[in-house]
Amino acid sequence: GLVAYLEWNGKSDALRLARTNADGFETLATVVKSAVLHAPALAVDDKGMTWVIWSETAEDQTVDLKACSWNEKNGLGKPVTLADTDAAEAFAVAGADSKGRVWVSWQSFRAGEGDVYARVLDPKSGKWSKEIAVATQKGGDWAPSIAFDNKGNAWIAYDSSRGNEFNLYLARVDDEGKVKEFPIGHSDKYE
Repeated sequence: GLVAYLEWNGKSDALRLARTNADGFETLATVVKSAVLHAPALAVDDKGMTWVIWSETAEDQTVDLKACSWNEKNGLGKPVTLADTDAAEAFAVAGADSKGRVWVSWQSFRAGEGDVYARVLDPKSGKWSKEIAVATQKGGDWAPSIAFDNKGNAWIAYDSSRGNEFNLYLARVDDEGKVKEFPIGHSDKYE
């Protein structure tokens, strides 16, 4: 299988894409040579293109969300910025839906507290969608996880502290980017 990992050299991080083998890892590409990086994610689209997603501290000291494609034939593609705000864009998760589209969901601090956003890659045009606001209510939403159904919907679960308690939510994001939220873990027991 493929793995994206961060390697620390004592001064900065490097982001590497590797393949697992009997001896451990075989490095396929260095996605980022040197930077302050955070938690990479991987997804493979319906054409076999691998997408590496990560967060990187920019020169302005904010944290941007980036993505880069890779395949055996062409190697690394050109990195693209998925989110660049005056805050941190981090804790990305990624996967491919039943239609082979790559989705990314992450936590953003642009409103001064955690919110959850998503984007999806259109395999026909090769372009990423506009940002989809999954959860931006007051109180803070964070730590997204992502899964998919056989209809092409993305299901994003996340924690929330709305109302000064900790609860779980699940949001369905459809083909058109419409979001429907469902409370799934709500009680006074702070789960």
